[in-house]
Amino acid sequence: MGKLTKFMGGVIGGAVIGAATALLLAPESAENLRNRLREEIAAIQEQARQAAEEQRRALEAELERLRSGQAGKPM
Repeated sequence: MGKLTKFMGGVIGGAVIGAATALLLAPESAENLRNRLREEIAAIQEQARQAAEEQRRALEAELERLRSGQAGKPM
């Protein structure tokens, strides 16, 4: 599961860097830039929440499987 966590971190980090670069290089007013930054940050936060929720569900399922004594059996 470490690979998934690293991958999601890379995706989120790349999205942040890409969004910030695009917004800073685009010619527009400061107010529009601030609004777009807020929207982009909110979208990235939502993606991070969803990724964390998926990871939490996967870990809870694995924990339940281990608790039920099926540690050696494939899912």
